[in-house]
Amino acid sequence: MSQQQYTPNRPQEEEIDLREEFQKYSRYWPAFVGSVVLCLLLAFLYLRYSTPIYQTTATIIIKDEKNGGAMSELAAFESLGLLSGMGTNSLENEMGILRSKQLMNQVVKGLQLNTQYFVDGNVRTSEVYQEKPVEVQLLVLDEEKLKQSYRFQIHENEESGIKLVNEET
Repeated sequence: MSQQQYTPNRPQEEEIDLREEFQKYSRYWPAFVGSVVLCLLLAFLYLRYSTPIYQTTATIIIKDEKNGGAMSELAAFESLGLLSGMGTNSLENEMGILRSKQLMNQVVKGLQLNTQYFVDGNVRTSEVYQEKPVEVQLLVLDEEKLKQSYRFQIHENEESGIKLVNEET
């Protein structure tokens, strides 16, 4: 008996001519370049006119200086769910202080987050965060009047420097 080798019915592999493949697609090079330029332009416009969104997280560790010694050793049991309720009162007090409205009001006043600055652009109006053109300082702080919102426009005037316009009046 003669031995025959089995070969599957596959077409013969043809050699790929790179020059021929390149010439096949080279006539479309303006479309490739145009699509890259268009995508870069669209990315620039999106980054220029979209509103930035920032996200932050924070972790606060509260150490209880009064309950050192045995209470700190019992913290391992508390994390397992045993001995729950011991020493949590001071933790709840600290969390209550962090959530208090008075603390948030102090933060808002200290960082002047109650005053917003906007710059009119050609396409949209955007808020200015760091580079404020002017800074508003209140000489007399009246809490009742601050509950209302006020809008002013500031225009540069060659004669007198700046012009302050109240939009409501």
